[in-house]
Amino acid sequence: DHTHMSSFSAAVASAAERDAALALRKDGAWARLAPGSEGLSKLKTRLASAPADQATAALSAALSLPSGVGGLEEEAEKLLGGGEGTSLPLPLQGLISLLASQLSQCVDTGGTPLVSLPSPTCVLCGLTISEQERKGAPVDERGDPMRSYDPFDNSGMGEGEELLTNSLLRAVLKPLGLAGDVLWIEQRPCGHMLHDQCSVKLYGMRANPDAEPSCPACGVVRTGEVHSWRYGVSGTPRELELDRVPTDAEPDLPRMVWFDPRSIDAAKLWLPDPEELSEHTKLRLKSAEAVADAWAAEVAAAAAAAAA
Repeated sequence: DHTHMSSFSAAVASAAERDAALALRKDGAWARLAPGSEGLSKLKTRLASAPADQATAALSAALSLPSGVGGLEEEAEKLLGGGEGTSLPLPLQGLISLLASQLSQCVDTGGTPLVSLPSPTCVLCGLTISEQERKGAPVDERGDPMRSYDPFDNSGMGEGEELLTNSLLRAVLKPLGLAGDVLWIEQRPCGHMLHDQCSVKLYGMRANPDAEPSCPACGVVRTGEVHSWRYGVSGTPRELELDRVPTDAEPDLPRMVWFDPRSIDAAKLWLPDPEELSEHTKLRLKSAEAVADAWAAEVAAAAAAAAA
């Protein structure tokens, strides 16, 4: 139900905020942001050149307060000292994550990011990613990696339920055990992260089809988004044996039945009656099912080989 969804998503968001606070502490970011420091200058330059939105404006405003960086550090340490379920007061929610994200894109004189971020976690399904190097992948004419699909290209995808169906099918992730491309959506202004497929599901959950979706973690209406591709194995923190496993942010089985972005069966629960789909989309559905079967066979073969 919606109440359970909101409490789970809020727990995931709080865990992500604690991860960001821990990264800032571990990488010595607060010392690098001392008044007059090169790090603080780089951060302010980056914020000034970033697309104008509520999130960056709020972070810039927080840095300009008399308490400045020290005030943010104090709130981050309170977050780390409070344990599971602790969250920042509403005006500061998302700012620690945004600060860490911005600093991860600023580098020192040796080319090292000022902060190394933990992998993101989706606030709808609860999955994160164990990132790997993407070796031997094809590149485009600019030398950039060619990805599974172009999220800005909806040509041939239809409209309404046809578009929803095709958007869900193209964004199905590889199962646990197989590495693949994963498109992440950073919602603005709140900064909470979603898988592309989970973002599509939020559009499908809207009561008003003309309204923008609201973040399941904080309820803030989305006014923009930032896309980023990552490569690796997708799973829950426990499946990936990560040491950061907040018990309240680990998805349960009923949730995964509906929201697991690795499951073609979960995606099909969101689709209309197949008879209402065009022949072209029906073929895409059959193709997606065949790909999912091939991935499952690959995982099974690898498990059998490991057990032999």
